[in-house]
Amino acid sequence: MGAGQRRGHLRWELSRNCSPRRRVLRGGGCAWVTSRPGAVEIDSCHPLPVTLTQLSASRRQNIFTAGLRDGNIEACRRVSTNNLQTPHLTLSPRQIPQLGCSFPATGGSGLRSGVETDALSVPPVFPLSCVVQQYAWGKMGSNSEVARLLASSDPLAQISEDKPYAELWMGAHPRGDAKILDNSILQKTLGQWIAENQDCLGSKVKDTFNGKLPFLFKVLSVETALSIQAHPNKELAEKLHLQAPQHYPDANHKPEMAIALTPFQGLCGFRPIEEIVTFLTKVPEFQFLIGDNAATQLKQSLSRDSQTVASALQSCFSHLMKSEKKVVVEQLNLLVKRISQHDCVECMACSDNTVRAGLTPKFIDVPTLCEMLSYIPSPSQDRLFPPARSQEDPYLSIYDPPVPDFTVMKMEVPGSVTEYRVLALDSASILLMVQGTVTASTRTAQATISLERGGVLFIGANESVSLKLTLPKDLLMFRACCLL
Repeated sequence: MGAGQRRGHLRWELSRNCSPRRRVLRGGGCAWVTSRPGAVEIDSCHPLPVTLTQLSASRRQNIFTAGLRDGNIEACRRVSTNNLQTPHLTLSPRQIPQLGCSFPATGGSGLRSGVETDALSVPPVFPLSCVVQQYAWGKMGSNSEVARLLASSDPLAQISEDKPYAELWMGAHPRGDAKILDNSILQKTLGQWIAENQDCLGSKVKDTFNGKLPFLFKVLSVETALSIQAHPNKELAEKLHLQAPQHYPDANHKPEMAIALTPFQGLCGFRPIEEIVTFLTKVPEFQFLIGDNAATQLKQSLSRDSQTVASALQSCFSHLMKSEKKVVVEQLNLLVKRISQHDCVECMACSDNTVRAGLTPKFIDVPTLCEMLSYIPSPSQDRLFPPARSQEDPYLSIYDPPVPDFTVMKMEVPGSVTEYRVLALDSASILLMVQGTVTASTRTAQATISLERGGVLFIGANESVSLKLTLPKDLLMFRACCLL
């Protein structure tokens, strides 16, 4: 023990000039960096406070992210971010065993060989606190399902009755990165955690989507009509983002799927031409906005090929969308009154790209919307996407759309079932509890997680979760994932 050093302290410092495999620890003992990622073998242990310095940035991140559970988090953060102005990290005897080592119960410099810390011991399942978006079209205060879910999952949440609660975002999008509700995890948000633990995504998802969570899971509570909008495909999204990033902040496409929680009515795509022609005849104001020439062109396209139909339909829609605002206000008001209020679960690619043409205070780009649409008329039932029932799980329905970015699972478990197992997937997933109260546990977690209505759980790839019902009431859950 060096002169001037307080009794009960021993300083271990890694020498810079050591070989790659073996590094001498001043103060006795040595450490080896093993070939297995994220592991360090300790050949000297001491029950007194220890100071470490000059670890490589990646090695420090692995050790301290994995090991610390309730120690000096601020100091750990300095080490993991390579701040060498304060390179020493002091750990107490209570904190040292959390690195995975076992130590003598009494003082001394006893040697232990082959003791490992496992950087993969970071819990792959943890609860989330998710972001609420207060768009103008959302339901107000506690009338909103988004607000009710928030209040149920967080007793401290304050719901403002004069503010809209439109969307609950569950994911890692930069505009709504969920917070991690686990003090043992160094990272504060889901996006930060995934960036440093990409294997949690599953091997195929990690490689396909460059280490990013590919989906954004949402709950929507709709009071008034959403904007007249469409989402660009990947090619157009990249072009719009390059041309006007202030209006189109994402270069990603945005396929999406909505699942109703309450009776739901929406407008999607174009009606069959026969129905549109009928409305042109029965609603003269509608034909006035379209114009006589475009209306006649559409009527004459009924017996023509699909390209002629699409061209006539685009002409009608473009005339309508480019009409003067004051001319269409009355018709828009009537349209808004016809649209019911509703709640739904929604999942989409991890993007916030939207091209809007009306019914919104946000940026409007009518020419782009009119140009980008697919003018293919079809009956409303063609827009519905029925789920498939699981062959293995009688309580599971799967919504698997024809896009690679996401899949949604719906789980309806009767209250008579005392325990339900959420099966492991080769994909990270996010689980939302809409109804019911459970206690969640995993084979790797040190403690159980209470999950109530509105609770959100992140589940790493290849992790199964056991849910024990704390009340004999039916469960309703939705789980977003990526099944490649």
